[in-house]
Amino acid sequence: MKSSKPYYKMDFKNLDEYYEYLENDTNFQYLDLNTYKYITALRDKIEDENTKKLCSYELFFADFSIEEGKHILKFQSGANAYPTLELFDDNFDYIKTRANKVQNPKYKAKYNHLLWLSPQKHIDFAKEAIESYLSLLKNSSFSVDDNLQCLSFGKYFKNLFILSQTVNYKKDEIISYLISLLESDKLNDFTKYSLMDFIIENSKKIDSLITQKFFDYSKNKISDLDERVLESYLKLLVILSRKLNLKDEIYEFHEKLGDYHISQLENEKNKGFIAHHYYTNALEEYKKANNKEKIEQTAVLLEQAKKTIDLKKVSFELEDEKYNKLLNQW
Repeated sequence: MKSSKPYYKMDFKNLDEYYEYLENDTNFQYLDLNTYKYITALRDKIEDENTKKLCSYELFFADFSIEEGKHILKFQSGANAYPTLELFDDNFDYIKTRANKVQNPKYKAKYNHLLWLSPQKHIDFAKEAIESYLSLLKNSSFSVDDNLQCLSFGKYFKNLFILSQTVNYKKDEIISYLISLLESDKLNDFTKYSLMDFIIENSKKIDSLITQKFFDYSKNKISDLDERVLESYLKLLVILSRKLNLKDEIYEFHEKLGDYHISQLENEKNKGFIAHHYYTNALEEYKKANNKEKIEQTAVLLEQAKKTIDLKKVSFELEDEKYNKLLNQW
């Protein structure tokens, strides 16, 4: 599925035209407000009550968000929430029909995933959603520099992964698919990190060979990473080292995390709250690395940084009690 989206007129005359639009929709982006706008406009001008009701179901569906396998409400205020599964008051017959008829994998995945989350839950809905998510991802095409598209890929993949773990269907194939992408240029570095981390955190049981592959890839990658994602990879390497029982590597990557925090001080001139923040983080990492020399050096630098903070020049009032307690200790 390409990331570009063909032009469609917004003024649909009936549901069939709207269905055709959905069928030919090639917009890969996870959050697409166009469907909401289009179906709302159609519902508001339809006079037939039965058709208006079907438009309402499509509107609820368009607003129904699923992230990491869970239904995410769009609005909630007290006991009031939207959209809820209770809005589909036809025993989900309409959504079942749409799930069966639609061919576009983006929507087939979502219709079936919604049904899986509903009281009508059946493993066939989960399996159909998994097949459709896989098709959507494997046929997607976008620039690796397009952060929004990479983010969308990640959201679809996380839904796919949770479903596969829940119903024990195509788990190995899905993980193998991600592994195949690590050495490719389909995804940016942060998305690759995010999905490896998600798999490690959410797998019911993961083969140590997979953990080792994630470890090897991440370790080889850190020398070439942009500093904006380096910290994330180093934290992941600590987790992977623990799972693989690599004691020396645990110390190594905690030390590298400490070095990372120190490196962030280059533009801070070792002064102020920011310097204090980085020195504190670095000190914690060096303690975990059991590096006594760097612990002592950083502790001295931290004390020096504290002395550069002139609280009289702070132009804002700290209302958080824990911060006031911290400042009062100095």
